[in-house]
Amino acid sequence: MPWKFSTDINEYVDAAWPVLSSDPVRNTIGLTAADNARRRSQPTEPVERFAWWVNEDGVVAGCVSITPPWPLLLVVSPDESLGLLVQSLQANAIATTGVNGPTEQAATFGALWNAATEQTVVFHDAIRLFALRGLVPTKRRPIGAVRSAGADDVGLLAGWYQAFGIEVNHPLGDGDGEVRDRLKSGGISLWCDVAGDVVSMVGYTAPVVGVSRIGPVYTPPEHRGRGYAEALTHAVSKDLLNRNLRVVLHTDQANPTSNALYQRLGYVPILDRMTLDFVIG
Repeated sequence: MPWKFSTDINEYVDAAWPVLSSDPVRNTIGLTAADNARRRSQPTEPVERFAWWVNEDGVVAGCVSITPPWPLLLVVSPDESLGLLVQSLQANAIATTGVNGPTEQAATFGALWNAATEQTVVFHDAIRLFALRGLVPTKRRPIGAVRSAGADDVGLLAGWYQAFGIEVNHPLGDGDGEVRDRLKSGGISLWCDVAGDVVSMVGYTAPVVGVSRIGPVYTPPEHRGRGYAEALTHAVSKDLLNRNLRVVLHTDQANPTSNALYQRLGYVPILDRMTLDFVIG
């Protein structure tokens, strides 16, 4: 059967919630996207779209979303549904700038999209999902203290969000908006040095189905190499665990430093994902 597309987040949640919430760790990005859409009081521009797929047994077995500026997100997308997804996108005249999904499925979808549209498929990045499996005490404890970010920190953190976006090759148009959204739906913790200056930040999402995702983690270049991010990530992880939440995060597979850091803290790899860009011409 074709995929069913909707701009109504409530219709999507009603149809797709059983499959969406069936594995809240692996589906963390999709759950956050749905949760954020439900929290918004105003329609977005460009419009957000959500879709679900019913298999031959009449069961909803797939769900995806497009929440600009992000590309098509493959949340749950069985292999046999990917060709139908391409067809349904074209039948509904829905464009996407790319695809983000589990590595093999993203590659398959990219090839199918290329064949159907002749758009060029370009590798963007590869990320790895980690889940916390027992917090390990950090050996690096710089002098300083943790505090929660608030409205007075938005100006500073907006610049940091934008700098982080550039570093991970996902530039942000509105750092101020990103920070305010995170403070409304989750939070941001800060590491302050001995002088009380803010030197590092760690964000985290509002819990959905008992899972909270850490990120972004950012320390300005002039403050790196002193253990601030490791100490702050440990503190945030511990706080989330104390709330009886499961804790996950993503890393860039091309960054050995961050991958090693999180594994030292007790995070284990769960799933590899890939983002592909679709280029016209």
